[in-house]
Amino acid sequence: MIQAKTYFDRFLGWKRHDKQNRVVYDSYATMTLDMLTKESAPGAMEELGERYLFGIGTQADVDKALALFQKAADAGHPDAMQMLAEVYRTDKYGRKDLERYFTYLPQAAEQGSWKAMFNLAVACYRGKLAYDGFGVNMDHAEALSWTLKCEQMCRELLRVFFGRSTTQNLKDYFGEVYDTYLRAIFAAVKQYSEGDGVDKDVEKAKQLITDAQKFHGQHMGAESDQLNQLLKKLGG
Repeated sequence: MIQAKTYFDRFLGWKRHDKQNRVVYDSYATMTLDMLTKESAPGAMEELGERYLFGIGTQADVDKALALFQKAADAGHPDAMQMLAEVYRTDKYGRKDLERYFTYLPQAAEQGSWKAMFNLAVACYRGKLAYDGFGVNMDHAEALSWTLKCEQMCRELLRVFFGRSTTQNLKDYFGEVYDTYLRAIFAAVKQYSEGDGVDKDVEKAKQLITDAQKFHGQHMGAESDQLNQLLKKLGG
């Protein structure tokens, strides 16, 4: 599976200089359509795919978006593989096809997409009945496995992010990573504390919260009220 540093450096940000001539990482979302068209980096292709998918600055074209996502995914971009899956998840883009969704979703998760990992965990937890008979069999142990992989990837990506100088646009992306990190913690804690798909282990659940609280404090400068409330519920 892709390493968090490679994920960040190769696919999420491009280097530029700020007004003080310091190197900062910027989001591909700040590039113009013309810049993206001329740029060959996988991150630029993925961003250009989103522009065509959502019709941002250009006419929406799902076929062009899918071709760009595939090209970026072939170059190893986890988010591009996740976007391939997302197009087929609902009727939003006129391409709902759950069979294709569940073809691409595991591939995206295996490729390292933190979002796909969480979505696959949810699919494993709910089972096929929640997806019109498509998807994977209900398996709460497998759900927990993907939840923990998601938590680890999010945490490691955040470590890299906090060690870099970045623009606000990239911070917006990592806001979603952090939200998913917390969702993964809460989901894992619930399964461990209830013995759902795993042997009941309240101490393990408490340790997950404690570790997350320590991580939050190191990078946010304060404790998380959400995590504190969750720990209290477990008697911590």
